[in-house]
Amino acid sequence: MRKKKKKKGSVIKRALLFIGGVLLIVCIALNVTGVAGNKTSSPFDDSARKGFVTIGVDKDKGIMKVPSTFDDSTALTEIDETTKNNEAYKYVKENGKLFFNFEKYAVSFQCMEIKDLSDMKYNLGEFERQAMIRIDQDHMERVASEKKDSVAKEIYSCNAEVLLDEGLYGDFTGYFSIMQSHRKCYFLFAGLPKDEKATTSEQDAIKYMVYSGNVQSISESVNPITKIEGSDGINYAEQYNILSEPVVDSGSYGYFTVINKSEKPEEIQIAGTVDEFQEGDAAEKIIRNYIGKTVYKELPEAENNNRWILATIEYQTLGYDMTAVPPAIPVKIRDDQGAFVDSMVYTLKTDYPNNKIQIFYELPNNLKQYRVCIGLDSGYLSVRNTTDQTDENSTKEE
Repeated sequence: MRKKKKKKGSVIKRALLFIGGVLLIVCIALNVTGVAGNKTSSPFDDSARKGFVTIGVDKDKGIMKVPSTFDDSTALTEIDETTKNNEAYKYVKENGKLFFNFEKYAVSFQCMEIKDLSDMKYNLGEFERQAMIRIDQDHMERVASEKKDSVAKEIYSCNAEVLLDEGLYGDFTGYFSIMQSHRKCYFLFAGLPKDEKATTSEQDAIKYMVYSGNVQSISESVNPITKIEGSDGINYAEQYNILSEPVVDSGSYGYFTVINKSEKPEEIQIAGTVDEFQEGDAAEKIIRNYIGKTVYKELPEAENNNRWILATIEYQTLGYDMTAVPPAIPVKIRDDQGAFVDSMVYTLKTDYPNNKIQIFYELPNNLKQYRVCIGLDSGYLSVRNTTDQTDENSTKEE
């Protein structure tokens, strides 16, 4: 039997359908494996995670989240031959911060002046000069990129050499990011030792740190440099019964340090306390009523053997006019012996006209007595959560 000759148009049509099908399969495969998704995914992760705190550079315009344990690292004023490779350190300079333990991690956050964001070779050279970290440009791949509001951000997976001193260097692998907002640029790196087998949680933590980086829109408002006229003649210590002790009971006022954002920002001493502690069902009910108006949106269930706690910070500015820019009060939790407790503290409500800030946090059920510490590390006040402590404990603390 003689075969019919296929029409030319039919052959071309089938070929096009075949090619289209192949392309569709390839595109689906790329998305399933995450290759396409990674390169177009957002480099911004604004979520809060337990065990992480926000740090800042450039007067807190550039921010990122790091493990709260970094705060307990040994502070260095310089890196030399006495610096060990198996201890946790934090090294703070004018334009950046470095956290490292050469056996576990290296994290750097720098504010830098650069001429051209697209000149990667020059920019990486400047980062190496300032941060002492050499990014391997031949082995870096962009995994996320986006411009959000006024912040342009790119993230790269990369290898890097951390070169802190003649005897203190190592190879790391992780993520590198560049953020630009107006004329400011911020460089982030977070990595793990290249030759060590990292756990999934360690890899996730490194990635989260870099993705959490952002640039805040800082208000241009400033407070007056001078105190309110006539305030120097007021005896605030007597008026508010302010104690000079570093540890006070709930409801008792004490002194602590904050930054007054004036034309010349400076550390100043104000006074305050923590009061109105509530926990359990009563606290959760109040938190759930208001949390929808915050960035957190909803309250997760407390972890096993933990409970949510609500408290209120009250403060007095002692003659400083902080109406334009209210004080940003750092808050940490410590046990009744003063040891740091790993717990994030969240803001629920602010009532700045009445000098009040409502906070909430999660603690283990067996931690009955603890302290809420308010203020900068250079001068914080520890407020006991209860006045029911024994005379013996009070004497020991004093």
